[in-house]
Amino acid sequence: MDPRSRTFKIALIVTLVAAFAIFTYSAMHYTSRPSFCASCHEIAPAVESWEASAHGEADVDCLACHAKKGTLGYIETKIGGLREVYIHLTTDVDTIRMNLKSSVPNEVCMNCHEDVPQETETSGMNFSHEKHVTLLQNCTDCHDRVVHGEKQKEFLHFNSLGSTCATCHGEQQKNDCQSCHKEM
Repeated sequence: MDPRSRTFKIALIVTLVAAFAIFTYSAMHYTSRPSFCASCHEIAPAVESWEASAHGEADVDCLACHAKKGTLGYIETKIGGLREVYIHLTTDVDTIRMNLKSSVPNEVCMNCHEDVPQETETSGMNFSHEKHVTLLQNCTDCHDRVVHGEKQKEFLHFNSLGSTCATCHGEQQKNDCQSCHKEM
């Protein structure tokens, strides 16, 4: 094989690989912005509520909560996003909205909220985060509307959690929180 031809082929392959890597990196970066997420009409309401939340005001973007940690986690999340594109293109909007769910593991919350006290005074009540996290496993079991939802700014007020508490504690205890929580 002619040395110049071989050098040309190697240079061409390196150039193509580099161009592919740059394109992929740029596409991943571009599709990580909240404005890109909002371009899908199914996600737009979630982005709007995020913008109005404390997380949006602090520029905590979508991937801060919805991507796994590290480079491999980021890549895995972006590949998972391809599934979302497929669903977007092949499923009707109402079905998508009905099945739209995302989980945020406690570790993600604790990246920023490591100072959550074990015992918290909430509306004159003593509330144990440690006990609830141990039993429920996810911060979002109670705080599912912190970022996405109409009452995202009210999540710290105990009275607004009444129906959330009733999910586990039962409808009969919905208005009788003192049966579980002692007054301080």
